[in-house]
Parts: sequence; C-alpha cells; structure tokens
Amino acid sequence: MRSIEARRRTLAGLWLLDHGLRARGFDDGALARLGFSADGRPEIDGGPPFNISHSEALVACAIAPEGAAIGLDVEARRPRSPTRLARLLSGDERAIALADPPRFFDYWCAREATVKASGRVGLARIKALTLHADHARLDGLDWPLRRLELAAGYAACLASDRPIGDIDLVPL
Repeated sequence: MRSIEARRRTLAGLWLLDHGLRARGFDDGALARLGFSADGRPEIDGGPPFNISHSEALVACAIAPEGAAIGLDVEARRPRSPTRLARLLSGDERAIALADPPRFFDYWCAREATVKASGRVGLARIKALTLHADHARLDGLDWPLRRLELAAGYAACLASDRPIGDIDLVPL
C-alpha cells in the first residue's frame, strides 16, 4: 500500500469485517481464513461475500448474504476538476455534477460499487456502465443499487447482483 494511512484504514476495515462476522455468528477464526479468489477478490473460505471501502476518515464494510455479489464504495465529497468529471460520467450525469459538483460523488460511488460487485474493476468498466436511478447496467446485467447516508460530507453506495433488502447499519 502506498501510505501508512491507507494501511491503517485497511486494518480498520478488517476490524469492521471481523466485528460483522462475529455478529453474524461466524467463529473467531473466520478472518484468519481470509485469502483471494482466482480472480483476485478478497474472500473468506466458508464465509460470506464482503467488501470494504474507505475514504479520508470514513471506513465501511458490507457483508452480503451467502452467494450474493456485493460492492461498496464511500467517498469524501471534495472539490473535483470539471475536466475530470467530463471523462468519467455520462452526459446527463456530467451536466448535473457540473451544476452541483458534490453530486459527482453520488455517481462515482454508484459506478465504483457496481464494478466492485461485478468482480472486475477498472476505469474502462466504470465508464462503460449505464447508471439509472436504482440500478446500474453492466455486462448485460442489472445491478441493484442502494445509496447510503453514512456520515456528513460523504457519499456511499452499495451494489449487488440481487435486490438489496433491509440493511443493518452498525456504527462503530
């Protein structure tokens, strides 16, 4: 990892994951089974799908039902260059984000969460998907989205390959 702060946020995410696993009844050694799938995604042998995201002072972890794909992205709302907006968003999104710059992060989080849920990340994939009010379209599939209010000054979004039901938010 590039910085000590990034390592600290990752460790905090793993701590959240451990807490969430224990709350869901997984044994104390579940986190010790952390590894990587064939496509490079973090996974826990015998554990549920999960995703960790962090930005500045916020760290979040999502744990999905067994067999579901999950993607989570959180972003601090901060000033962004209009030229960066232009190349990362669709025309309609770009117009809205240029009129209301913090909205860029709503779109970005939805896009990033979707590609994370799909298991194949990358800037080209982020730009390739089509974003709708409550879902994204990527790889010929619809990915349900749920925008989250986790903390003031942050955008956050969950994406999954299944409808997203009730969410238990546990602030720690």
